[in-house]
Amino acid sequence: MGEYAIEAVTSLHEQMTTLWTEAGLSPTADELWARIGATPMIGLNDVLSETFDLEDGGQLRSFALSQGMGLLSMWSVNRDHPCPGAASGIRICHFPAHR
Repeated sequence: MGEYAIEAVTSLHEQMTTLWTEAGLSPTADELWARIGATPMIGLNDVLSETFDLEDGGQLRSFALSQGMGLLSMWSVNRDHPCPGAASGIRICHFPAHR
């Protein structure tokens, strides 16, 4: 999943390069990377065979740092904690505060 995320942002960078060039603008590759962000769906994804785990996150983080990406976030932290009776990747529940 980390590789898929990297492929996605790399493709976006290529598309942005084309669009900006066609518009008569010429930002540097670094300037475009600074305008790109990624927000992967952590944990179990909508496709049940796909899980974005810590290794994937580390891989994407390393790539983002090396390229100077403008944003790296995650959606959504409650996906890492199964709720009682949850049958899908969408898990909405409340957890007690850790002490």
